[in-house]
Amino acid sequence: MVAFVPGNHGLSPSAILWPAAALSAILREQLEYLIDHAGARTEAGCPACARYLRVRSVLLEIFCNSADAPPPPGK
Repeated sequence: MVAFVPGNHGLSPSAILWPAAALSAILREQLEYLIDHAGARTEAGCPACARYLRVRSVLLEIFCNSADAPPPPGK
């Protein structure tokens, strides 16, 4: 879907404005990227791997027994 906004805010008259992606689509895409990245052979400690570990920890915390749960970051 393509939209043209009247008064194009300084854009050229032929500018095409794309609608924003749904937040859930962006989150899924990022999660898929991190999962694929974690499965690839990469440098140890790269920023994407660290992000994967943080995301994984947050998503899996619901399954952790409170006695087994790691302390929150920064504690």
